[in-house]
Amino acid sequence: MSTFYGEYNTKIDGKGRIILPSSLKKEFDTANENVVIIQKDSFEKCLNLFSIEEWEKKVEKIYDKLDPDDRNQAKLIEQFFRNIAKLTIAENGRMLFPEKMLEYANLKTSATFIGQRNRIRIWNAEELEKSLAEIEDFGQSYQSNLSKLT
Repeated sequence: MSTFYGEYNTKIDGKGRIILPSSLKKEFDTANENVVIIQKDSFEKCLNLFSIEEWEKKVEKIYDKLDPDDRNQAKLIEQFFRNIAKLTIAENGRMLFPEKMLEYANLKTSATFIGQRNRIRIWNAEELEKSLAEIEDFGQSYQSNLSKLT
């Protein structure tokens, strides 16, 4: 299982290609993976990148909770799968992102990658700052949500 941590900034070329930061790429190299899943985030204007292994775990949970033979649930499943794409990581770490994904996350010339253990979030820097500003006080939020865990 690949584990991702840290924040990294990278450029986007005119063809919509982004180079995976080298320390994140090493995780995929170690796991001998060169195909990943990219997903539009359901709550934020960012993208989520998963290894195939982690993605399969997520899909399994969805099918454990939703019935594809129920009309409303089937529509939810369909919408969920419309918002993903499979990408190949080239030898040099470059990935070609679908234009609709870049547009959704407002990614034009640069991207910020944030490792979150089993996924990588890909942000436009301004969108990231707006999202983080919603947490008024990180220390207070940490204490109320996580202090019992440490």
